[in-house]
Amino acid sequence: MQEGKFSGPLKPMTFSIYEGQEPSQIIFQFKANPPAVTFELTGETDNIFVIEREGLLYYNRALDRETRSTHNLQVAALDANGIIVEGPVPITIEVKDINDNRPTFLQSKYEGSVRQNSRPGKPFLYVNATDLDDPATPNGQLYYQIVIQLPMINNVMYFQINNKTGAISLTREGSQELNPAKNPSYNLVISVKDMGGQSENSFSDTTSVDIIVTENIWKALEHHHHHH
Repeated sequence: MQEGKFSGPLKPMTFSIYEGQEPSQIIFQFKANPPAVTFELTGETDNIFVIEREGLLYYNRALDRETRSTHNLQVAALDANGIIVEGPVPITIEVKDINDNRPTFLQSKYEGSVRQNSRPGKPFLYVNATDLDDPATPNGQLYYQIVIQLPMINNVMYFQINNKTGAISLTREGSQELNPAKNPSYNLVISVKDMGGQSENSFSDTTSVDIIVTENIWKALEHHHHHH
């Protein structure tokens, strides 16, 4: 086996391996220097990582980043009497994320209320989903959108959602048009997708939001004054 990428002396090393892959045969071949004859592996092996006596480091089961994202291992070289003559040195296995988790809303139904004439863009309710995939990769990047607003008049959206934060607020039209005397409540169906919503391979989940429209207090007060 050529020196270099796959084999070499005992020294601190880091390897990156994608989760979920069929176990590859070999990660690295450590070379023993006399008097060392065998190698020993300790640390977070989880019965997945093994070193053969000759120094062949391999893994025997697919990795799962959501179980452990980094395995901190140590390799030592031993002489014929089993006494450590080199090391132990740290060997780090970084488990790289694949998109294997669906985003999930924390609630299957949300309820909220908003006052008519509320400022557009001012959040009055948040929906929130979680995804076990790594948020630093697109696999864990969530994208929220409103799928349906019921009822909907003239195809005009009264509600909007921040696609990154899940904050629900009124649109400009919603701020002007919402009127509990006409429609006291609305229902939204909201979806969340991972991969930033960008890929047809993204997973999604939906939730239902019931919104009660409350009267604008000041309007109500004006109204009462007219009666006197």
